[in-house]
Amino acid sequence: MSLVKTSGIISQHEFEQYAAEWTRLTHSANGAELQEVFQASKNKLIQGVDFPLTDVIQLLSTVGAHHIKARFIINNDSSAAKPYFTLALLATDRLGARLSSYYSTNELVEKEITDADGMNVADILARKWLQQWAALKKVSPALFDTTYGPLRGYTFDLKDFMKPLSELKKASPAQLEQASLRISFGLHEFYRSTGPDTDAKVHSFGLVVHLANLGNANPAGANLEEFSPFYDVSAPCPPTC
Repeated sequence: MSLVKTSGIISQHEFEQYAAEWTRLTHSANGAELQEVFQASKNKLIQGVDFPLTDVIQLLSTVGAHHIKARFIINNDSSAAKPYFTLALLATDRLGARLSSYYSTNELVEKEITDADGMNVADILARKWLQQWAALKKVSPALFDTTYGPLRGYTFDLKDFMKPLSELKKASPAQLEQASLRISFGLHEFYRSTGPDTDAKVHSFGLVVHLANLGNANPAGANLEEFSPFYDVSAPCPPTC
C-alpha cells in the first residue's frame, strides 16, 4: 500500500517533524490516534514496510558506517491520504554520529507472513513474533514502553543489513531492481520484574529484517519466506540511541 509518492530521502527538518509526532502519540492519552497510524484497513494493521534495495545499497555504502538505526516516525505530510507509521533509516559511525541521509519509505505492507510461506525451524522466534503482531487488534502506548521511556526505534549492526543481501549472489541487476528489504513488525512477549517480588507479562513492539519481492531474483525459484533468513538482533532505543 503506497499512500503518497515520495523519494526515499527525507530532510533533517522532515525527520524531526515526523519523529516529534511519534513522541507526541506515545505520550498521548488518546490511544485512538496511535491505533489509526498503524491501521492499514478496517480490520488489519500495517505488517511492515519495504525499502527498495537500491536505497538500502546506498545506505550500506556509507563510508565509515558501523550501525544502521531504524527510527520510528509518523509521516503526517499534507500530501498523504492520512498520517501513517513508518521508519527512517540512517547509517552512523562507531560513536553513533549520523553519516548518511535519512531514508524513509511509504511502501506499507498489509499481508502477514504465515506458516504457508515456508519459514523454517531456524525462524521459529521470528514466526512467533510476526504471528503475535498479525493477531493484534489494538495498538496501545504500552507496546512501546521500556524501562528507559517510550521506544523511539532500534539500532542494528551493519552486518544485520548486509547478511540478507548475501542471499542474492546470483541475482541480476534487473532482479535486484525489483527486490526490497522488508522490515516486518513483530510483538515480543516476555516477563519483566515490576517490583521486588512481582513479575508481569509484557508485550513489546519489535522489528524483523528480511528480503521481499524477490520474484525471479531467487535463483532457487522459491518464495521469499522459503529463501530469506530473518534477523532481529537489534538494540532498543532508548537506551541504545
